[in-house]
Amino acid sequence: MQKTLTGMEFLRANEIKNMKCHMEEPYVFISYSHDSYDSQIVMNVFQSLYQKGFNLWIDTANMPLNENDWKLSAADALRGENCRFAFFFRSESSMVKETVAKELQLIKDLYHIEVIVTIDIWHEDGNNAAKHYKKILNDKDNDAFRACEKVCDIVSVDNKAIRLGSDAGNDITRLSEEMEEVLRDRGLKPAASRLSGEVLLPEVRQVHGKEKQSQSSHNITKMELECQKGPGGCDSGKKRRRGRRLYTFAFDGQRYENYKLNEMMRIVFQGILMAHKDKIDVLLEKLPCLREGNLIGKNAEPTVFRSGFVLDIENRQISIGTSLDANTVQDYIRRLIVCCREPEEIFKILHVFEKTEDGMTYSKINHQERKRDLLRIKPGAPANAASSSSNIAWERKRTASKTYSFELYGTRHEDQKLKDLMLIVFQEVMPKHADKLEAMLDKLPCLKEGDFIGKNASPTVFRSGGVITLAGKEISVGTSLNKESVFTYIDRLLSICKEPKDVLIIDD
Repeated sequence: MQKTLTGMEFLRANEIKNMKCHMEEPYVFISYSHDSYDSQIVMNVFQSLYQKGFNLWIDTANMPLNENDWKLSAADALRGENCRFAFFFRSESSMVKETVAKELQLIKDLYHIEVIVTIDIWHEDGNNAAKHYKKILNDKDNDAFRACEKVCDIVSVDNKAIRLGSDAGNDITRLSEEMEEVLRDRGLKPAASRLSGEVLLPEVRQVHGKEKQSQSSHNITKMELECQKGPGGCDSGKKRRRGRRLYTFAFDGQRYENYKLNEMMRIVFQGILMAHKDKIDVLLEKLPCLREGNLIGKNAEPTVFRSGFVLDIENRQISIGTSLDANTVQDYIRRLIVCCREPEEIFKILHVFEKTEDGMTYSKINHQERKRDLLRIKPGAPANAASSSSNIAWERKRTASKTYSFELYGTRHEDQKLKDLMLIVFQEVMPKHADKLEAMLDKLPCLKEGDFIGKNASPTVFRSGGVITLAGKEISVGTSLNKESVFTYIDRLLSICKEPKDVLIIDD
């Protein structure tokens, strides 16, 4: 009988090297049970997301230098100011673990962590949180019941979740894709690569008595789980083919319904490239999907140009290759937006649909509805935030309603909205440094010469803001931005003007 490892023994046996969390950047905490079944799924998902560039904290990849500190390492990670939210893997095991209950309680008590996103990975087919709670309630194990009560007090049994079974078809790859959508929706962006060397994963362990052949083969868990159903459960080993995805997205203030991936890429690239013809040479250097000349063809090399389109820009033919997977397309779109200094809000995927072989179409993700369904918000949410459906929880903090009090050049400003804070700072700082206007216009995408402020302005950053008259010129200050962008532009402004950091003091 295999010995169940706990604590430091488990961490040593399952240590993942060279996949540490970068705690100086925004990251997400992973809470899970050290059960062999749970940890196998969690480590596969973690590896998949980390290799895509997402910054995640998991205990087995962040071993403390001093082994005596292992109990505090998770608490230190949660208390880090860059910890944005937590993934909680809910199962028969994690629902009855006192250590998991303590972890969730700590998450609930920390002000800077707004949400817990629940991932259901039930061992038994057809199980759910409500069923398992009743089972524990009627068992004689008092310790398990007390831990279960604590867990369910923080993450309700009615709380909806991303489900390995019904949402991801028991496919680890699809589960990681569902989680990736949540990460992107919450503003966590992948880096090009976070791997610092050879990745050393723990030795593969048994799940339900079946030995896995490869840690990197995510579909093995799918086949194991399907085959447990008995005769007919595996459908003679036939694997369901993924259908064609259709995207609904917003770009530059317009909504586009049900476009293929390459069509979405064409619309965004064509719109931005035609608006930034002066940056073609820079973009040709930075984006591998762009080449000068007509290179599109069935046998083209590199393979990215085996499908695509050609734009005529300033008497030059620019090929845009679209033979790419979804993650790469989205990465190139983001890089294009950054290179052209467009606001990140100019493009957003709203829905993804998948058309299957039998002609059925189902929603892969709906950002507005899934946000309500998946985010478990801590107690204390305002009464009007609750949905009419008891199993949908809202975010406790609504950033749109947050106000800021601050001191600028010794003058107090109380309870200002985010956009007003930005406008006040720019209106006060810019006139003091009129000689640096050209540098400001060059380095701050939120500034533009002329009056561009309007409800339908493009770029969208100028849909709210104000106009400053400086050196005889009208300068538009666009404030239609998220919190991260606002503070980035304020810091950049103060740096350009060589103002001391303490000229602006924002209350905690």
